[in-house]
Amino acid sequence: MKKSVFGGIFALAFLVIAGYGVKSVKNHARLSYLALENVEALASSSEGTDAGFCFLEQAFYGEYSYQSFCDKETSDSKIYPCPSSQSWGNYLKSAQDRCTK
Repeated sequence: MKKSVFGGIFALAFLVIAGYGVKSVKNHARLSYLALENVEALASSSEGTDAGFCFLEQAFYGEYSYQSFCDKETSDSKIYPCPSSQSWGNYLKSAQDRCTK
């Protein structure tokens, strides 16, 4: 009698653990699929912002001309929209940066 009770408890415990394992694997597979979808969306070439070029205004050297000058806050980590019109200023041809169109 004791053996059959212990056997039944053991079988029940085994089924519970196996069921939990199957559920865990299904959730992991769903998460992996979602992660793959996110990577594909980020890598898609149809998304993104068009970029243009503007000149960084120079203080003392370069050429004076009407140009599209970048926002003064433009840095390596932050770009701003391209200017809608040109303005008179001092620039170097080698001092270009990106702006968003």
